Amino acid sequence: MRVHRIALAVFLFAATLSAQISPELDAGNQRFRRGALLFAGLNELRVDLVADQKPKITILSCADSRVPPELVFDQTLGDIFVVRVAGNVSDTFSMASLKYAKSHRYTGTLVVLGHQNCGAVKEAMKPESEWPDDADLRALLTRIRTAIGNEQDFATAVKINARKSAQALQNQLDVPVIAAYYDMSTGKVTRLSP
Repeated sequence: MRVHRIALAVFLFAATLSAQISPELDAGNQRFRRGALLFAGLNELRVDLVADQKPKITILSCADSRVPPELVFDQTLGDIFVVRVAGNVSDTFSMASLKYAKSHRYTGTLVVLGHQNCGAVKEAMKPESEWPDDADLRALLTRIRTAIGNEQDFATAVKINARKSAQALQNQLDVPVIAAYYDMSTGKVTRLSP
């Protein structure tokens, strides 16, 4: 019986670790959800970081104004390297930014952060005849549509898009890549299973 309890405890501990994004980001997200952000000493940090930065985590996030990773994870100057693009997908320049971060060792882990009510995913779910005529926007929407396929459930499509973006990046960058989902209603960020 004791062996079973130990095995269960080890399993639960491992499951908890695998559900984490990172200890720093998970703790920061908990502070954000409580409304207890720790942005102190910004002037000193700003001056200390003039010459160099050493973030350990890179986040590919949607450009949505309601999803600022620095706040969502309660991280301050120099803590995270953030690349933002509508729909949290990578293209030539966002990929170059991610490779820049990796080449400068700013990326021990890459987090692809999808979010509730993503406008880019919502637009990509519409019939192509309703898409804007702009070639750049159509390219973005096509990228997302390719990822989500014919998924009809909006929340599921957002999560699929984040997972597919993470999978594509895992194949191109030699760093751990995690897909995550930000629930704007609760403020909680959840790691998505691969």
